[in-house]
Amino acid sequence: MDLQIILILGAILAVFFVATYNKLARLRNLAQEAGKHFQDMKLLPGAQEEIQHARHYYNALARDFNAAVRSFPSSLVAGPFGFKDLPYLD
Repeated sequence: MDLQIILILGAILAVFFVATYNKLARLRNLAQEAGKHFQDMKLLPGAQEEIQHARHYYNALARDFNAAVRSFPSSLVAGPFGFKDLPYLD
C-alpha cells in the first residue's frame, strides 16, 4: 500500500475513535448526573413525580449508553477504555 493511503486511513480511524470515545463519555456523564439528581430527589418529601421523571430520564440515558457500548463499531472503543453497561433504576 502507498504510504499516503495508510496515513489517510490512520487519520480517519483516529477521528472515529476520538468521536466514539467522546460520545460514550458524554452519555456516561449525563447518566451519572441524572443518577445523582435521582438520589437527591429521594431525600425530598412529596417529590414522587420528579423522582419518576428523573428515573425515566436516567434509564433512557442508560439504555442509549448501553446500546452504544455493545454495538459495533463503538464496542471497539468501549472495551479498551473501560466503558461498561450502566445499571437501570427500578
